[in-house]
Parts: sequence; structure tokens; C-alpha cells
Amino acid sequence: MANTAPSGMIGQIVRVVDQIKRCKITRTKEDFDRWEKSLNSFELLGMKVGFLRDKVHTLATLVFVSVVAVDIKQYLEARNEHKRAEDEIKKVAAKLKELKGEAIKFAGIAGSLKHKVEKYEHKGGG
Repeated sequence: MANTAPSGMIGQIVRVVDQIKRCKITRTKEDFDRWEKSLNSFELLGMKVGFLRDKVHTLATLVFVSVVAVDIKQYLEARNEHKRAEDEIKKVAAKLKELKGEAIKFAGIAGSLKHKVEKYEHKGGG
């Protein structure tokens, strides 16, 4: 029975090391916390796993700094696109106001000329 405990711990360490080796940016904080707790337990039992804990800490820092960097980049892009869209809305609103003014002006011109055109149509057509 004495041999199964150390071999079981070694097996668990190997699993943690394998997970650390396959670490991707999509890992959650809980994954890193679980690895840290496991390695801390092994260290309390006298196993020298401090180098693995350092590796977990380094990876966690890289992953979360990367995630934060991605969030910051997405935020800045979204903020810039929002400003661009707001500016475009202002331009379109100004153009719409200009076109409405022109439409009113031309409607007035057309209305005043309509009577003249109708007189010409009656003279020429009838």
C-alpha cells in the first residue's frame, strides 16, 4: 500500500504537467487555481514542485494579460467604430437637412411654374 500513494501522486503530477504543456489562452482562472492547489498539496507533502508552480503562475499571467490585451483592443476598436458611426450619422443628418431644404425650394418653384405650364398646355393643346 505504501507504494501506491507515491505512484498515485506522481501520476497526478504527470497529469497536471501534461495539462500545463497543452495550456491554451482559453484556459480559465479555475484551471490555473486547480493546478496551483494540486501542486501546493504536493509541495506540502514534501515534493519539489515549486518549478511547476512557477510555470503555472507564468502561464496564468501570460494568458490573462493576453485576454486583457484582447479585451482592450476590442474595446478600442468598438469605441473607434462607434465614433465613426456617430460622425457618419451627423454627416447624413446634415445632408438630409440640406436635401429637405432643396426639396422645399424646388417644390415652391415647381408650384409657381405649374400654372404657367398649364396655360401653355391649354394654348398648345387646345
